[in-house]
Amino acid sequence: GDLHGAYEHYKRAFAKGTADPSVPVQSEEFMLLVLEEEPDKGQLYFCLGFLNERAKGDLASARRDYQRFLSETSEDDFQREHELVRKWIQKIDRQRAGLPELEDGSSA
Repeated sequence: GDLHGAYEHYKRAFAKGTADPSVPVQSEEFMLLVLEEEPDKGQLYFCLGFLNERAKGDLASARRDYQRFLSETSEDDFQREHELVRKWIQKIDRQRAGLPELEDGSSA
């Protein structure tokens, strides 16, 4: 339930990296299993998107997961994360279109 805390942990973990390249895939598989058992945990799509973008470099999957997070969670419950995800989707769209990132790190 603490999505902000999870985000902080994921940021630190992805910054450190891992010697085992299977860890991101194992983490993704675990989150997908949880979502099968508990489909009301739409906030996991935030984590999946972040994992796909930052750990795996899979922008298409990250964008899909981020969109799903936006559609399956309430902005009232996750306002900060909704704002981040909208920004990240714009950044992904710019990257995929071959457009440069803006100087302030944003996309628009």
